[in-house]
Amino acid sequence: MRQEYNIRRVAEANSERMKLEAEVLKQNPLLIQKIIAERLSDKVQIMMVPNDGKFFFANDVLKGLHPAAVR
Repeated sequence: MRQEYNIRRVAEANSERMKLEAEVLKQNPLLIQKIIAERLSDKVQIMMVPNDGKFFFANDVLKGLHPAAVR
């Protein structure tokens, strides 16, 4: 019974965390790009982004990938 209680508590905490993260991302959509940039390979030393930040990854980065890398 104790284990079930702990599993429920963890699930509730995770649910609350995801709701809070979703709210922050709705208010600051550019954070998604920041998170992606932080998770890129450590071989990326410089990243240039457009001033407006619109569709940065979809239009600018993926366009330059080798066709075999997109699959």
